[in-house]
Amino acid sequence: MMKKKKKYTIAMLWLWGSDIALMATAFFLAYAIRFSDWFPTPLGIPAFKYYLNTIPFCVAVYFFVLRFYGLYRFGKHISLLSQFFMIVKSVFMGSLFLMAGSFVYRDFTYSRTMLILAAVMLIVMLFVNRVFFYWLVSKAAKIIGMQRKILLIGRGTAIRNLIDGLIKNRKSYYAIAGLLTEDKENVGTHINDVKITGTIEDFETILKIEDIDEVILGENSFTRKEILQLVLKAEENLVEFKMISDLLGLMTNKLDIESVNGVSLLGVKETPLNRPLNRALKRLLDLTVSISALIFFLPVLVLIALLVKLSDGGPIFFKQERVGEGGKLFNIYKFRSMKVNAEEESGPQFATDEDPRKTRLGSFLRKSNLDELPQILNVIIGNMSVVGPRPERPVFVDQLKTDIPRYMARHKVLTGITGWAQVNGLRGGPPSEERIKYDLYYIENWSIWMDIKIILMTPFSFKGAK
Repeated sequence: MMKKKKKYTIAMLWLWGSDIALMATAFFLAYAIRFSDWFPTPLGIPAFKYYLNTIPFCVAVYFFVLRFYGLYRFGKHISLLSQFFMIVKSVFMGSLFLMAGSFVYRDFTYSRTMLILAAVMLIVMLFVNRVFFYWLVSKAAKIIGMQRKILLIGRGTAIRNLIDGLIKNRKSYYAIAGLLTEDKENVGTHINDVKITGTIEDFETILKIEDIDEVILGENSFTRKEILQLVLKAEENLVEFKMISDLLGLMTNKLDIESVNGVSLLGVKETPLNRPLNRALKRLLDLTVSISALIFFLPVLVLIALLVKLSDGGPIFFKQERVGEGGKLFNIYKFRSMKVNAEEESGPQFATDEDPRKTRLGSFLRKSNLDELPQILNVIIGNMSVVGPRPERPVFVDQLKTDIPRYMARHKVLTGITGWAQVNGLRGGPPSEERIKYDLYYIENWSIWMDIKIILMTPFSFKGAK
């Protein structure tokens, strides 16, 4: 275990050193480009020594911000895509700080253009460095004994999803060393290509034989006493123990603990969008994106409107009542994709890929998600956001709130045109418990950066929203 930790430390020192070298390189290149023939220099070319003296300070600022945003938490389950947005956020905040400092410092006028060039190059360099770093580690992990061995307990949906994530994750330094269940009959069978290696009785033996680094419990059939025994055995063997949060029945990763006279109270933390400043920032982003999108897509909107009208002479827009923030009802707008009065015979039902009620043009609009464009007006009006949980009809909400735990918690924020569930492939069909988990994760972890990330991911995640 100690040898493995030393190898983790060496790998992290390599990442630190390469990042620092790239930060310095970005400033050298930015100086060379800014004061080359590509840019005008009416005040002449300043001596490089003025910039050389500030590079250590600039590097220290960026390094601190990168650490603050968790970009050096080696071994954590953070995808490369998430790291890219964390890098963008970190470089932006570091550049903002340096830009402000350059305005305050008056002894020398530093080039803001050079700082912008350095920031852009830094984003690219840091991300490419991480791609290379994790590729190198994944290739070398098994050979040099750096693989982090994980023991899983359970066989439910959460464990299956976790296995998929670990297998598909580019960090192949995670190795699933074993999978335990309670039933002996299951031993030897497979879950998502991972073999069930034993039962819970084999827990302590496998911890010692396999040199396990981390245990993850994803089974809710254990008693409190049994879970405590697992935790104690893991601690005795210096193994990290984790539980999938769903086992609490809360589907959340944001819990708050407060103490009253020595009694600990556990509750769900206040969501970020309860704060007025965050709501104002989100609204500003909504208006900026929606108005820009309306101007950009105006020719497309006019063309689709003409095509819908000419296709069968029916109405251009489809208006339908949906449940929004706080359970309030509002009318959502779409381009009509179904036959006129389509629900008179079928009644309310979720749309499907082969829905016979769709028109030929409507089928194309659905697959391309162009039928959703009029919802830009909902965002401008203020009864929807660009990003948020997708709104459902009242008749379905009444059913789903009894079928899915914490379903109504998704109505704490404005519903959206796109969302965290949608960019993760959960589009179309009736809402599932899995989709609600993504909605709640978004609500509990909201940030302006997360909204920007989802907006940027949306064009690459179309899979036929309904």
